[in-house]
Amino acid sequence: LAWAPDGEAVYASGGNGRVYRLAMQDGKWAASGDFPVETAADTAAARQAKQPANPQVTGLAVSPDGRRLFVGLGIR
Repeated sequence: LAWAPDGEAVYASGGNGRVYRLAMQDGKWAASGDFPVETAADTAAARQAKQPANPQVTGLAVSPDGRRLFVGLGIR
């Protein structure tokens, strides 16, 4: 988990290389978006070589100004 500096959003890692954003809406936490994490291994050449491209999110951090989300990956 990683909290936005303003406390209005939290980011969580999920299965299959996805990151989810939860935000406060009407006094309750609600899903407000998600996105896949892509890796350099997810290319035609990597698929042809049968290299795994299923990223596992191993860490999350939000920049102090809240403008960037940093994602640490492991490839399984």
